[in-house]
Amino acid sequence: MQKEDGLILLYGAILYAGFYIVLITLTDQLADRYGFNTLQIGLCYIPFGVGCIASRFSVGWLIDWNYKRLSKTDPAGETTNGIKEPDTFPIEKARLQIGTPAAYASALAVVIYGWVMHFNTSLAGPLIMLFLVGNTTTGAFNVFSTLIVDINLHQPGTASAANNLARCGMGAAFTAFAQPLVGAIGIGWASTAVAFLWVVTSPCLWAVMVWGPKWRAAKKLKAEQKEEKK
Repeated sequence: MQKEDGLILLYGAILYAGFYIVLITLTDQLADRYGFNTLQIGLCYIPFGVGCIASRFSVGWLIDWNYKRLSKTDPAGETTNGIKEPDTFPIEKARLQIGTPAAYASALAVVIYGWVMHFNTSLAGPLIMLFLVGNTTTGAFNVFSTLIVDINLHQPGTASAANNLARCGMGAAFTAFAQPLVGAIGIGWASTAVAFLWVVTSPCLWAVMVWGPKWRAAKKLKAEQKEEKK
């Protein structure tokens, strides 16, 4: 229910839910458009899985690099083990300078995936886009998961649980109408709608990047005052 936590959880849940729409509808799309059997459809999930794994070496590397880059330009808050103290370090900027572009890249990849599938192109088109969708969405979501723990180091287990609850709840809700949506407007427009939702709600990330440190400072001050009264 905190402002910063809530915005991160909300956007991460929406991203995850849209990600699930692609997964849920892929089986029917491959069967209807390419006439694939169960085995062939299963094999087509491999590029998606490889893309998710590869995010460790793309987005994962970038968030580590950006953290180190900002650490060098902001000497405040360094602890004895070399890790910056979130209360005195712009951790939101360190994470979301990578996570926000990854979210926009995810939106672009989903749109292209939807339309190459809609126009029934060579199978290489959807498979390449599945790799990119898996890579960018997983990378972005991992950034948000990392940030939610970064700003809740005093209760990381609770933060992770809240993250899982938000994303799984939203994913379940979106899954319920994924097939009806695709059936009504087609995979191309459905994918465009998902990407549009991601872009429209992306100001949540900018708000966290700009005002997150102030919100954390106010939250810490309130907690300290409460502790003093005891």
